[in-house]
Amino acid sequence: MTHIVRLLRTLNLGRKSLNEIFAEIVPDGARIPHVAYQLEVHAYRGELEAAFALMKSGIEKKQHFTTFLYDPFLKNMHADPRWGALLQQAGYDPDA
Repeated sequence: MTHIVRLLRTLNLGRKSLNEIFAEIVPDGARIPHVAYQLEVHAYRGELEAAFALMKSGIEKKQHFTTFLYDPFLKNMHADPRWGALLQQAGYDPDA
């Protein structure tokens, strides 16, 4: 199953916690999905504080996400001033 299909199913699971969501879509014994998936869920739901916290933590841990600039699920984060600042911190050009 592709990451997008998995994410779309996740987004249709209402207001469940991420742990509840991932318990339903991740096979037993598998790792919790990469922080990028969690970031997308929070951003799509409009939970921007949680999304920016994950993004900042990932950048600080050098877990750069190559799709930041083009991910449609993160689009609602672009207008926030934290978006450009975090992209710059990660080494991306926020004006690109």
